[in-house]
Amino acid sequence: MYEFQSICRKKIALVISNIGPAGDIRIYAGKIVLTEKARYYFVNSTQHWEIEIERDIIKKLRPVQQDSKNIMLGADYFFSMEVTELTSSLFIQSLLNA
Repeated sequence: MYEFQSICRKKIALVISNIGPAGDIRIYAGKIVLTEKARYYFVNSTQHWEIEIERDIIKKLRPVQQDSKNIMLGADYFFSMEVTELTSSLFIQSLLNA
């Protein structure tokens, strides 16, 4: 398991898998930030959005292998999320149209 201090300045990839009928996968690069109120956020500064993530997200981070760096947008670590309906959310729609 990583400590927050060791990953706070690292590039992180968020892999979103649609387990619904569309079955697509999206990858977004960003950083994980910790607020003063002990909440974790994944922040994508390129497309200007953020989402609150679980407190134990640090346990779920996996290192990106060197041969996958290109696919993972140059990230050092990644974590995954699964959703059932990418089209049912305005937030997800904004990600898809970005």
